[in-house]
Amino acid sequence: MKKIIGFLTLTLLFSVHINAQGYNQRAQQRTNYSAEQKAELQVKRMALNLDLNESQQKAILELKLKQAKELEQKRAEFRAQKQNGTKISSDERFRNKQDRLDRQIATKAEMKKILNKEQFSKWEKFSKTQRFRTAKKFNNKANRSNKKTTSFRKHKNRF
Repeated sequence: MKKIIGFLTLTLLFSVHINAQGYNQRAQQRTNYSAEQKAELQVKRMALNLDLNESQQKAILELKLKQAKELEQKRAEFRAQKQNGTKISSDERFRNKQDRLDRQIATKAEMKKILNKEQFSKWEKFSKTQRFRTAKKFNNKANRSNKKTTSFRKHKNRF
């Protein structure tokens, strides 16, 4: 009986270890794409979902390239700040959020120019669900790493 329990415990620990390695490898694979590759993949996905023509694909590719390059620049800045150990002030955090919202508004306006009404409504619906999924995934990661944030996030979302 002890051998069976010991074997099951080892099997469980081994499977947890293997699963964690797979997660890390998938995370590393996501970050290996360049800005151009990321933009091209997004445009291809949008072309499939929204039935885009060639001119629309080119216009969206330009927009996505610009966004991907800006995002990589911002990430590099944040990484540098994190490595230096400097904390972001509340004013900087506010400006960052304001800039992000301004970029979202500009993107929405550009997409409205490029897409027709039906495509635009599909795109809006899809982008809302994507934002929800991303937020949910981010919250799950925070929940796994810090249990105190779980209760705070639950109460914060009520209001």
